[in-house]
Amino acid sequence: MDMIRIVKNVLFVVALIFCIACRKNVDLKYVTYELDTLSEVNVLDFDSLSGSDHEMIQLAINYASDNGKDVVFVPAGIYEIDAAGVNGERGIALKNGLTLKLHENAVLKAIPNNSAGYSIIRVHNVSNVKITGGTIEGDRKTHLGTTGEWGMGIEVKTSSNVEI
Repeated sequence: MDMIRIVKNVLFVVALIFCIACRKNVDLKYVTYELDTLSEVNVLDFDSLSGSDHEMIQLAINYASDNGKDVVFVPAGIYEIDAAGVNGERGIALKNGLTLKLHENAVLKAIPNNSAGYSIIRVHNVSNVKITGGTIEGDRKTHLGTTGEWGMGIEVKTSSNVEI
């Protein structure tokens, strides 16, 4: 392991400890988990650091992108996504060179909203990305507004080499 990677890992662990101390009372065994040995990043490794499924998945994507990982894995389960951006960013934002690998029984589900437009996964201004497996579920049957024909499961803009 080269010196730069060691320094990055140490800084990451220090930042995680600080975030946990500020936000939640969490068992620190999750912080010391050696993420660098994994070939893919599992979103559940970020559960204790986040306040929502949406944030947990985005933290895993950001970590993978910042640390040279190319696969983010979403295990089986239902994950609620703030596709309308009510509490922050609109949808999950993919990064260059990443594969979002959903287990066949993983569901990314839009939280019901009244927005005229939303996106569960945003693929904006990136290249070489893949989305595999799972299910993307909008709020068609549970939509809270009377307008909203622009809900996107996966929104692709100004991107290249995208595989779905």
